[in-house]
Amino acid sequence: MVVQRRTTSGMPPLHRFSVLESLISSLNQLVSQVERNIKRAALSRAMTAMAHFLPTSLAAFFVIVLVHFCRECHAAVELRLAGQHLEVVDSQDVEDNSVNFRLVGSEQPVEVLVGHDVVLPCSVHPRVSAVDFNVDWMTHTYNEPTNKVHTYRNGRDENQNQIEAYRHRTALFRDELRNGNLSLKLSAARVMDTRSYFCITQSGSRHRYAVIPLTVRAKGSKPNITIEACEGDSCKLVCESIGWSPKPAVDWLDEKRIRLTTDAATSKWDPVGGTSVRRSIVVETNAAYICRVSYKDHVEQAEIHI
Repeated sequence: MVVQRRTTSGMPPLHRFSVLESLISSLNQLVSQVERNIKRAALSRAMTAMAHFLPTSLAAFFVIVLVHFCRECHAAVELRLAGQHLEVVDSQDVEDNSVNFRLVGSEQPVEVLVGHDVVLPCSVHPRVSAVDFNVDWMTHTYNEPTNKVHTYRNGRDENQNQIEAYRHRTALFRDELRNGNLSLKLSAARVMDTRSYFCITQSGSRHRYAVIPLTVRAKGSKPNITIEACEGDSCKLVCESIGWSPKPAVDWLDEKRIRLTTDAATSKWDPVGGTSVRRSIVVETNAAYICRVSYKDHVEQAEIHI
């Protein structure tokens, strides 16, 4: 679209001409910029759609064709493989790392065995340097004066107000910040570390965040079976186990390993010691019974004969 000159009155001819020429030039520049932005946005949407719905090789071919025949869009594109799909990034937008980026965490909850080190993933996407970003790792707390797990400011760690339980256990990968890697290493995982963590970054006036749930797995104690009471040919058995994370399943089995119907299990959570569980059953005497406590591949069981 081009703005046309029109005749005006009320000004000296030369002055009117100069003002109109300047105005028309400014308007045409504005219109041209708007049109380019619209075309670039449309091109970006088209390429992204193709990347998601076409095979990678076919999508790449169409993207190249589009860019070739739409040079006036001035869309410098970068093609990256992301899983099974083609990811299209407008590199002109990436140049301003405070405008178009997002934080990517983990698609699945992160799990780690108690006592082991774990990495909470968080990265800038599209990849840009995060060396000059402000980075906060936070979590929900109940009885702590702060919710800060790790803080990075002005090119250095600033953990004066860190949650005490995380002191000397957290670290960023400093050499990877230039690649947009904001992941946090958490050492010697504890049961109480089981919670959701927030990776938050600020660049300029823009904030982004990602949520990373962490589960610290702990295998509890071997079940303890007690006889609570007996009446006639029946007895009430109680099975207890402590120190689990997350909450395990508790099942009663007969001697043929067939699951028995019982009342629901009860549990109690302690942020330091983990989950304790308890489940009772009324059974007939002169038989063997098994209490099995399990979470995924962590299994503990005990047997009693009455």
